[in-house]
Amino acid sequence: MRIIALLTAVALLATLAAPAYAGDTFEWTGADGGNTNWDDADNWSGAAGYPGDGVGGVKDDIAKIPGNLADNKYPVVFNESDITIKRLEIVGKVGEDDLVFLSDDASHKLRIDTDGIAEGKVALKLTSAHAIMKLQKKSELWFTSDDQVGDKVFDFVIDSNGTIEFAGSGQDADMPKLVVADGKTVTAVGQGRLVGTWQGRITGEVVGSPDAADVFVLGRNATIWGSFTIDATFYHHGDVHTSPDYLDLDPDVPGKITLTCNPKGGTGNWWVDGGTGSANLSEVIVDANLAGDGNVEVSNFGVLRVNRHMSVGTIDRGVNSGNLFLNRGAKVRVAKGILFEIDRFLFPDCPGTR
Repeated sequence: MRIIALLTAVALLATLAAPAYAGDTFEWTGADGGNTNWDDADNWSGAAGYPGDGVGGVKDDIAKIPGNLADNKYPVVFNESDITIKRLEIVGKVGEDDLVFLSDDASHKLRIDTDGIAEGKVALKLTSAHAIMKLQKKSELWFTSDDQVGDKVFDFVIDSNGTIEFAGSGQDADMPKLVVADGKTVTAVGQGRLVGTWQGRITGEVVGSPDAADVFVLGRNATIWGSFTIDATFYHHGDVHTSPDYLDLDPDVPGKITLTCNPKGGTGNWWVDGGTGSANLSEVIVDANLAGDGNVEVSNFGVLRVNRHMSVGTIDRGVNSGNLFLNRGAKVRVAKGILFEIDRFLFPDCPGTR
């Protein structure tokens, strides 16, 4: 009886220790010579079907995209319904966009549902500097989870040394989106880049709701380049640039970053760079309260528009921080009645800098 009881206990512990996801692992092969569609099972190996097909009633699949395929063989998210998977890994290949979201009048949504993944575990991984995920018109990349222990908010990770590019053209309502859902926090670690070559949106599921704060954190080595609207709660510890020149584009191309809705903060620097002349300016528009202790530098064709309280100062870390640099021709425009400080500010705890 003791042996049976012991075996039963061991079996129970093994069950509890097992991964919570029960989906399949797929590797992209691009074997179907006629297309590069994500939802074509002939383009994947490792299991029947394709990642996110919901076979067996689960959407816990892991998708892996290698970096050794022939050119023009990498996947395009082309499907009539949303795709939901557990985790996505992209190795990256020089000169290739490794995952492209189709750009048309239909919405193409890839949801990474982190239910059952331990706190802090990687939900999206771009291994190399060559890895590029391109979101285009009406495309959406979601991070969502119902997991919660008591009042604890889980922190899920984008581990990237590559690029998530927001590209395309059209109306603002069509801009590609990165969505943090369910009141969770997503942290970008590594040396990766978010690049808005057109206009991207970093947003929460419930924009402007302080009761369900969806938080995006930019780690100290990660960067943002180009044009974005950021309305999620946002903490940045890396650098934020309005110029999109990290993709070898013209460094003088102007960009616009609008900070709106929920509060912003962090220890990173703001660069209002790019722009070609007085009629083609780069802008950072502060339409949400912003607190931080990084530097702010405005280029000769840049404008910092302060429409909400903004404070950039010094936290006692033994370093000088919170400086404002204005190049000749740069402009700072502060709305009437707005607090604008550059010498000091003490703000509450925010997510770690990793």
